Amino acid sequence: MDILINIDLWFISTIILFIFIIMTIVIIMAAFFEKIQLKKPQKWFDESEHFEEQKKRLQDHQERIMGTLMFWKNKAALHNRLHMSRIYWSLISSIIIPVLLQFFDKNNAWANTFMTVLSTWTAILIGLTQTLKSEEKYRGYRQCESDYYDLSRELMDNPAKDEEKLKKQVDEFLDVVSQIRKIGRAIETDSTISVRTSNKYFSDKV
Repeated sequence: MDILINIDLWFISTIILFIFIIMTIVIIMAAFFEKIQLKKPQKWFDESEHFEEQKKRLQDHQERIMGTLMFWKNKAALHNRLHMSRIYWSLISSIIIPVLLQFFDKNNAWANTFMTVLSTWTAILIGLTQTLKSEEKYRGYRQCESDYYDLSRELMDNPAKDEEKLKKQVDEFLDVVSQIRKIGRAIETDSTISVRTSNKYFSDKV
């Protein structure tokens, strides 16, 4: 009991705080090194019974864009982790700091360390995510990825039966995908551009 009484709770709290900060850093840094695999089917056009002469164009295009889709997914994961870390730590700080101020002892070195580390770490996360625009980039990369798959489903579900119309559909599909990729590059380079694509991608459907 004497040992428990003599334990400095500010010291314990500081150790726990450092553990959670290290865990957060590991989770964020893992996104720099791990490669998240695509969960979506990657052989839609290979296995399709439609498209005839256009199938080769679609297969070649899909093979070329796989790297871009992987890039979008991994960048989205990184910025999402940064964004969510900022939210969690901001909430923790806004709740804990006002409470702990009631028990704060400025003469206790560990109390000063705890408050300084918590406030500094939260400020670093807020500043980093705002500088990198993590929330906007997460949404942007996810939108690009989602738009591509929506386009692919639209083309797969509504292929034209007439060869000329089908060729025009594929031309429009490739053109819109090209626009989405430009948006993705703008997001990567932090250019001012809105992520918007029309719901009506193809002018000729059957």
